[in-house]
Amino acid sequence: MFTFGRGNHGQLGHGDIFESRIPKQVAGLRDKKVIKIAAGFYHTVVLVDQSSAKMPGSLSAAMEKLLKNPLRADIVFIVEDKELLAHRCILYARSKELDDFINLELISNSLILFNRVKRRSERENGG
Repeated sequence: MFTFGRGNHGQLGHGDIFESRIPKQVAGLRDKKVIKIAAGFYHTVVLVDQSSAKMPGSLSAAMEKLLKNPLRADIVFIVEDKELLAHRCILYARSKELDDFINLELISNSLILFNRVKRRSERENGG
């Protein structure tokens, strides 16, 4: 695939933000079979044949690796004495009830912290 024109938003796919007056091959697509292209003033989207894309594993494998990593989890549920790792962003997207619960907890913790800071400030300022 070759692109040219304004590139000030990186929309040409050459890894820079420069204008190109002559068509230049997009290096990242050199060995790919392009199926569809959509381009606009600020973007270029290319759909490639999966069999021509040399991907290091699938998206689901990458997500599973991320989700099962205890260093990446930001919530841990204890279910039947076992840790269940979770991620707020996924919970927010998947469950309104959990989103509301977590937000309420965050608001409560923020108010507690605010009140502690306020009381400390009042003590230090004699008020």
